[in-house]
Amino acid sequence: MKKNLLRLAIAAGVMGAVTAGAALATIPGSTGTINGCYEKRTGILRVIDAEAGRQCSSFETPISWNQAGLQGPTGDKGPTGDKGATGDKGPQGDAGVAGDKGPVGDKGPVGDKGPQGDPGPAGGGITGWERVNAHSPQDQTAFKRVTAYCPSGKHVVGGGFAASAPQTIEIISSAAVVDANGEGWGASGFSRDSTNAWIMNAQAICVS
Repeated sequence: MKKNLLRLAIAAGVMGAVTAGAALATIPGSTGTINGCYEKRTGILRVIDAEAGRQCSSFETPISWNQAGLQGPTGDKGPTGDKGATGDKGPQGDAGVAGDKGPVGDKGPVGDKGPQGDPGPAGGGITGWERVNAHSPQDQTAFKRVTAYCPSGKHVVGGGFAASAPQTIEIISSAAVVDANGEGWGASGFSRDSTNAWIMNAQAICVS
């Protein structure tokens, strides 16, 4: 493995039962903040759900960042109505005797529905969500590694793996990858059965 590859472990870890699945955390949080833990010794970064009580270990450094969408345009301001003329102030009359309380009047009809207001600005959040898959050739090679890369301009937030013969395959790694080819999800495994051909699959979950 080349030392210049930065490998990020996000959302999903290596699963003991060697069957594949994609994992996507509830990220970002309610405030639009993405929280993660960075292990400086291995270069692994994993995203955590801080609002659910997840925390970094003593060997990790907590980090966070925000992702927000573009603000939409401000709607047009409506015209101001004309101001009516002010009437003359009349003389103050004498206070009259308080009258008896009158009966409660009938309920009036429902008024007409007012016009719909202008749409508000667009909110932030994750956009452009998609899955990208990649797989190795089907042969008897013992060790295989495959990476599913996100399209240009998109970022990996999760991923997973699958093997065609899970009962004989030992998964070595399943983690996010950032290298010269972009961002994606890489998976590697070793077959203990040298007589049968097998396939290694990787899946990346990408957002804009």
